[in-house]
Amino acid sequence: MTTDRRPDVLLTVAICTHNRAAYLELALQSLWAQSAAASAFDVLVVDNASSDATPAVVERARASRPDIRYVREPKLGLSHARNRAIAETQSPVIAFLDDDAIAAPLWVERLLHCFTQLSPRPVAVGGPIHPIWEAPRPPWLADSLLGYITVLERRGSAHLDLSKQLIFGANMAFDRQALVDIGGFSVALGRVGERLLSGEEMLLLRQLHARGACGYYDEQASVRHHVAASRLSKSWFYRRIYWDGLSTALINIELQRLHGMRRVLAALRDLRSHLFRGRLWQMLPGVGDQRSRFDARCRTLAALSRTLGYLKA
Repeated sequence: MTTDRRPDVLLTVAICTHNRAAYLELALQSLWAQSAAASAFDVLVVDNASSDATPAVVERARASRPDIRYVREPKLGLSHARNRAIAETQSPVIAFLDDDAIAAPLWVERLLHCFTQLSPRPVAVGGPIHPIWEAPRPPWLADSLLGYITVLERRGSAHLDLSKQLIFGANMAFDRQALVDIGGFSVALGRVGERLLSGEEMLLLRQLHARGACGYYDEQASVRHHVAASRLSKSWFYRRIYWDGLSTALINIELQRLHGMRRVLAALRDLRSHLFRGRLWQMLPGVGDQRSRFDARCRTLAALSRTLGYLKA
């Protein structure tokens, strides 16, 4: 179930999906409602070893967009799927939309504007990611933790320093050649099934920054993103933050070339910094409100998992 690539399009929207057929259908419908002309972009679905109705969803979508492309990537892992999307694309710009996200009608139009009209020209563009809460937001969930469930609601459009991650994977676009030049997304990072290892986006952005590239955040290039009820528990956050700490350590080891005693020293510096500046007393029962206490516990878990990551990697 494939169609030929369209070498004339400026932008390819890639949706990498794994067993989320119902969400995928909504994501695709949002692409058929774009303000940009259909001739300006094409759509590629990368089925990452799904066992559900994903192929049938794509087949139904052909009624609205006959040129939709579908490829199956049998090697499980988000980075493998994204790299397959890069390999299957010829357009100058590739935009990644999560399979559980819904693009605003202006999304493609604004991405094209950023890559064709801005100076300096960005190599990476992102925008707001507004939550679709599938259950009420818990009273203990602090704003500082919303990034862990891919919520990004920064106001204003501006060029970005890519060494600071302000582009999230649910809504990001790149100069395709820039991705090819750095070898795509690291397959040592990124989610594989239920494993919550992450950081492949942060590593890639820092690699682009090291090459002198800049990014851009466009407030109008927005998407809405489903926040599943299963992610709104403290146990899920503890698990997510544990894996994020390990991921951060792996990124620092890669970028700073940390080996042997340098890794041990990095772990000690990180842990010491948190012990002296982490305001550990805020974790205690009865101190502050429940949001501040949970935030403090998450920050401490992140520091401990980073330390473990430095020592175990």
